[in-house]
Amino acid sequence: MFTNEKYVHIECVNAHAHDLNVIRQGKLMRLEIKKLSKSTILKIYFIGIGVSVMTFTTLCSIAALFGAETVNWNGDQITGAAAPIYGALIGAMITIFATLLCTVLSIFGLWVYSLFKPLSLEFMELPQESNLQSSKNES
Repeated sequence: MFTNEKYVHIECVNAHAHDLNVIRQGKLMRLEIKKLSKSTILKIYFIGIGVSVMTFTTLCSIAALFGAETVNWNGDQITGAAAPIYGALIGAMITIFATLLCTVLSIFGLWVYSLFKPLSLEFMELPQESNLQSSKNES
């Protein structure tokens, strides 16, 4: 990767140089793209929803382990040793359903948006140490 005053060149697999427009703004950089891959959208939602939901259901499961009625399965309150098992199952089901629903809706919405103008993503560059470690791991 080389940089000049305002623009950054990023080497990408399966991308043409004219498809990328990266603008440096201090520590943040802005990447203008035509569209995101479906797997990228799915990954973003899975991580965001999964971490949030699993954290919440784990806390509810711990509370139910000690007698709080925070885990409900088919109309029955689950407490005690079974609560963490049901909590994890509920968290996984919510994560999968919400991720798939949000992904499908976003794919359609981003496709419509891309018909009018490119998508602009802001990101921070990894420190040079992290770049070196990831390139060593790949080889």
